[in-house]
Amino acid sequence: MKLRVLLLSAVILLLASMPQAAAQQRSTVLLELFTSEGCSSCPEADRVLAELSDHPYWRRRIVAMAYHVDYWDQLGWADSFSDERWSARQRRYGQAFHRKGVYTPQLVIQGAKEIIGSHRTQALRDILEFSEKSPWVRLGVERSRPSGALGQALVLNLHAELLRNRVRRRLVLAAALCESGLQSPVTGGENQGRLLKHDCVVRELVEATRFPSTADEVDSEVVFLLPEGAPNDSYSVAVFVQDLDSMEVWGSLLYDL
Repeated sequence: MKLRVLLLSAVILLLASMPQAAAQQRSTVLLELFTSEGCSSCPEADRVLAELSDHPYWRRRIVAMAYHVDYWDQLGWADSFSDERWSARQRRYGQAFHRKGVYTPQLVIQGAKEIIGSHRTQALRDILEFSEKSPWVRLGVERSRPSGALGQALVLNLHAELLRNRVRRRLVLAAALCESGLQSPVTGGENQGRLLKHDCVVRELVEATRFPSTADEVDSEVVFLLPEGAPNDSYSVAVFVQDLDSMEVWGSLLYDL
């Protein structure tokens, strides 16, 4: 752990010495990790994502999400956080990247590039590269008070505004409920006997609305049902705009509860 912290600090010092774009022009970079508790190579990638999402320097520059896929579930251990929808999302990225198959741990960066999720230094370089690009979207989130049958639900009003003219096809405004501070004692499969810890785990993903072909702004409301008594500080919401044809992410924002 000490060595990882030293390496991370060294990379930060190196990047800080490089020419930087103006702060107001820096883009937030969406990181999507496809992982599984059944994969022995995945815990290291989970740690990389957790360290980046918790680090004060990188946290301002990224939105981190971890999708637990389900195709490992028949190989000795069923991941309680896995979902077929996340496997399907990864396959869509595979098509966009012209890959013949999928793998874990895979880290997709801004919907435009993929690397092995445990490759920390490469991830940092790519985050810097994508963050230096001027943002294409301005995003906003406001929390509303739930009423009636919604009870303790999380109700969010989302706003997205395109900042630059680009050739676009199908743009979607999406939101994902993520949970951190999770852990699992694994009793089977490749990670048998290990206590695995997870952050930024995607629990729900919704398509809030799509951009009409002639619109530069959209608004939408999303509702997430939280477990009764769940601590707010363990949840966050990732909001992003994505091109559904190329899978390229136009902008993202992290909303902490």
